[in-house]
Amino acid sequence: MNRTVPREPKITIVTATYNTKKFLNLCLNSVKQQTYRNIEHIFVDGYSTDGCVEIIKHYIKENPDIQTQFIQSKPKGIANALNIALTHATGDIIHFLHSDDFYINENSLERVVNYFDRNPKYEWLIGNGVLMFKDNIVILPLSKILKHLLTQIMGIRNFISHENTFASVNFYKKYGPFLEENKITIEYNIWLNALKETRPLIVDDNFTVFIVHPGSTSSNVLNWIKSDAFEYPRAWKEVKYFPIIGDYEHSFWYKAYEELIEEIAEFKNGFITGFEKSVRKD
Repeated sequence: MNRTVPREPKITIVTATYNTKKFLNLCLNSVKQQTYRNIEHIFVDGYSTDGCVEIIKHYIKENPDIQTQFIQSKPKGIANALNIALTHATGDIIHFLHSDDFYINENSLERVVNYFDRNPKYEWLIGNGVLMFKDNIVILPLSKILKHLLTQIMGIRNFISHENTFASVNFYKKYGPFLEENKITIEYNIWLNALKETRPLIVDDNFTVFIVHPGSTSSNVLNWIKSDAFEYPRAWKEVKYFPIIGDYEHSFWYKAYEELIEEIAEFKNGFITGFEKSVRKD
């Protein structure tokens, strides 16, 4: 059987920063503690002014055994930063670890490599969702749901986060890039493109912890409204695929979806602008 990922692969870790130093040391310490050492760490920074750059440069200096790349680019959103990183990645597996994420223990990457080694036909792997609220860690058993209802669930909303996904670099180059028009569900189009042709290896394991805090996109109610109402339809239109019914470009539903998406796009600007103004007034 042809292997999609070589044995003892190099793992490229991508961390995008833009004035997000609050949890950055926790993120970097979790990388330093990994038992698996064949790693590359790429930083894409949007010219931070809060101390992120100094923390990153100190990390690079203190860890010469870790191959690193430090890239600065004008801030154009997280999707743009991740797409930049993809063009520089030299690893076999890629993982996006944001500054408010950290590996749950020192064996996270070791286990990822073992899963790929034991399941050579797969080119992407997803585990459970793990969130931290203040000092409390909550595990979302996504693997138990996705194993049985992957296409149905993905037709409702994006239940796969790129923070909990490990994939070959070729996977992202084939099914990407990240959708820069979106701000929250930037990876949804990638999963939809991939689901046309392949399925992920779904494992009941925990790799990465996402810290929920006031500055995170997922903690903002307005962001949820935007993603549900506007960003999901944009992804469906981009890939012409809806998981429950498949490739709808050639189906009865295609025209209806096109018309609905166009109406949503026209409605979007006035609704969001008015909502944001009312929130600011309050």
